Amino acid sequence: MKKYEHLLYSAIGLAALLLLLVAANYLISRLPSRLADLTDGKLYTLSDGTKKILRGLASPVRLKLYILQGETVPVPLRSFSQRVEDLVREFKAVAGSNLIVERYNPKPDSEEEDAAQLDGIEPQQLYSGEQFYLGAAINQLDRKQSIAAISPQRERLLEYRCSASASTRSHARAPIPGCSPTSSSASSRSRKCR
Repeated sequence: MKKYEHLLYSAIGLAALLLLLVAANYLISRLPSRLADLTDGKLYTLSDGTKKILRGLASPVRLKLYILQGETVPVPLRSFSQRVEDLVREFKAVAGSNLIVERYNPKPDSEEEDAAQLDGIEPQQLYSGEQFYLGAAINQLDRKQSIAAISPQRERLLEYRCSASASTRSHARAPIPGCSPTSSSASSRSRKCR
């Protein structure tokens, strides 16, 4: 028995180590991807400009996030959707109560799908031919701007697009001394200087 005792202890030790590694991998996979940003260029860290915009929101901004979830969505798209949700959670953490986040799962022929289409969110195609939604609508007061399709190829621009939408929703354009709008519309961006 003594002859095999060290083999038994080694086998138990290896099994415990394997179990510990599986548990650690599971727990780490559940953490937000932006928690520890070890990427070159801090890809998953909000920029100082974005934080300044989010902290300076003058009135509440409603961000409607349309993400199709479920088993029919391919794994790479599911992980990208998780990164988008992590970004939105980080936006919410910085903006506080001035950012209201609503998440929708627009399944086919549902009210959420109708709402996505009304908000200007475009359906995208899976390889199987099925449609899915991944987009956002940013509302503040009576103004609305949509990010019709969020794609993994443009992930690096997502923070910019969301913060720019929140910024244009939040800050009215200040008058320029010596200039007046060319039309009576307050939302006109073209100005004519005297």
